Amino acid sequence: MNWLRLENLEAADPIVIKDSDGRVAEVQVPCVSTLGAVPACCLGVAMKRRDKRVIKIRDRRLEPAPTWLHIKVQRWVCPNCGRIKNEAIDHIHPDHRITQRLFEDLTFAAVKRPFEDAANLNAVEVTLVKRVFDAVAEEKLSDYRFVAPRVLGVDEKWLRKRPRWVAYDVENGFALELLQGRDEPTVRSLLNQVDNPFDVEVFCQDMHWPYAHLAQEFFPDATVVIDKFHVVKMANEAMDEVRKAVQKKLQGDVVLRVSNRRRLFLRRWEDLSREGQDVLAELLALDDRLKLGYTWKEKFFDIFELPTRRDAEQAWMRWLMDMPSSIKSFFNAIRWNMKTWGPLIFNYFDHRYTSGKVENFNGLLDRMNLMGYGYTFPQLRAKALLKYGNLIPKADLRMFMQEHDGALAALLGPDLDERAMLEDRVEGTGWYTLGSGIPMAQWVADLEARSF
Repeated sequence: MNWLRLENLEAADPIVIKDSDGRVAEVQVPCVSTLGAVPACCLGVAMKRRDKRVIKIRDRRLEPAPTWLHIKVQRWVCPNCGRIKNEAIDHIHPDHRITQRLFEDLTFAAVKRPFEDAANLNAVEVTLVKRVFDAVAEEKLSDYRFVAPRVLGVDEKWLRKRPRWVAYDVENGFALELLQGRDEPTVRSLLNQVDNPFDVEVFCQDMHWPYAHLAQEFFPDATVVIDKFHVVKMANEAMDEVRKAVQKKLQGDVVLRVSNRRRLFLRRWEDLSREGQDVLAELLALDDRLKLGYTWKEKFFDIFELPTRRDAEQAWMRWLMDMPSSIKSFFNAIRWNMKTWGPLIFNYFDHRYTSGKVENFNGLLDRMNLMGYGYTFPQLRAKALLKYGNLIPKADLRMFMQEHDGALAALLGPDLDERAMLEDRVEGTGWYTLGSGIPMAQWVADLEARSF
């Protein structure tokens, strides 16, 4: 052990290299291995000594600049196959030309900090931080599972021009999983791993038939609820179509007045200030269809604020029967979807759950994507799970269950091989990484503060 604190490496004094402005650009530490370990190659064949060479291995920084160990190592050749190998050196990561301790530092920093901060802290490139993070994420999350909650919600978000699938604990506001796509085979592969499907009492989804089919298959005892967020937004879409149609018939400055106030037509009347109500009233007076469209939009929203399912069903029938013919075509999507999905939509009044927290997060993803935050989708998912997920590794799962009075053991027991040792990580033994999900509020706060 020497001042470098790496066993079997003798280090000389560090060489500080400065740039033309006198700032430290790099630190080099000449080292010699004292272990003298001969590498192995072909079985039973003694390796022959060759020349020595210097290899460069990155280590923890000594100054606010990259630090490289210049290690002189002995090279050996196998007389049987001719392969040349360096002498075995401790402390070097097998897949990266960095020390094991720097790899661990980068792993911790990449999970806890933004990648750029982690790179600056350790005086390395952002690309190295990302490579290390990707390797760790692949290892730790290759067999990630979550315990299904009482109220399981599913939704999708378009990110980087592709639909992404989100599963979440609606009651507690936790994202449980994010998948690359929303196609049925992808989602099915995940749901096949849910250990406690009969604990799911409510399945909250949008109007996407594959989700309903999967709910019937994997959660037969659950009540399927169409999230009201996806239902009521159709009323806003209909109102926008009314506005566009009227706008085409207008002339002069009035066209810009209507166009520039698009968001005003989508607001609820009670959410507007007195001034906003006055402005909107003036615009609605320009055309009967604007006034009728806004009135029926508001009435549709009101249906989902009624206290009982019976009240809502009756209000829906009145809404449908009383609608003026001049605006019916704009509300065709609502009429068709209510006819198709009606029973599942009205289940909302028996189980009042909505995906508001996920939708807020979706909006933040949009802004983050525009800002060029620097994460690929797999990195976004992996970092959130590693940072917030309270993961229980395979090797610690049995101990965790024992500490919790066997509650999870009873739940997950059929999937666990009792012969497996705590340190066993062999595929097929039934061990896997268990996570509790991502607290959405904390994730959103960190993303907005750019500390994720």
